[in-house]
Amino acid sequence: TQSTWGLYAEQAPVRALDQPYRQRLLRLTATKDGVREDFFDLPAHRRRELLSAWTSPLLLRTLASEPGLSERLGCHLCLALRDDVWRGGTEGNGCRVTFLDKVAYFTTQVAVYTDRIESWDRGFDDEGNQTWGARDVPYVFERLSTNPPP
Repeated sequence: TQSTWGLYAEQAPVRALDQPYRQRLLRLTATKDGVREDFFDLPAHRRRELLSAWTSPLLLRTLASEPGLSERLGCHLCLALRDDVWRGGTEGNGCRVTFLDKVAYFTTQVAVYTDRIESWDRGFDDEGNQTWGARDVPYVFERLSTNPPP
C-alpha cells in the first residue's frame, strides 16, 4: 500500500473561524477495499502559528515533516467507493477524546460526493449516550470552488 499526506483540516465555529477547536493533518492510504484516512494532531505549541495553514502552499508542504505530530489512534476512517460516493467511518468506540467536556469517544460516518461532504460526527459518554454532534441531519460541507486558495 502507498500512503500520501492528503489534507490539512481546521474545524471552527462559523462565528470564530480564527479559533479552531481542531487542527489536523490527514494521511491517506490505498487499501484493497478503498482508502484509509489516518488523523494526526499538530503539536500544541505550534497550533496558533499554523492557524490558517491552508492559505499557504509552502507551509502545507512542510507540515508532513513537522516534529511532534501525534497520531489519533483508533480514529481512522475506512472509506469504500459505492455508487460514485465514498462512504465509511470509524469503527467501535476506539476514538477516545479529551478535548470536549462530557465526551469519552467519537464516531464519524462520512459520505464524500463530488459537490459536498456529509459527516455524522458524534460524541458519546462512557455509557454510550450521545452528548455532542449531529443528531438529526449530518454536517454538510459544500464545495464552493474547484480553485485552490489564493
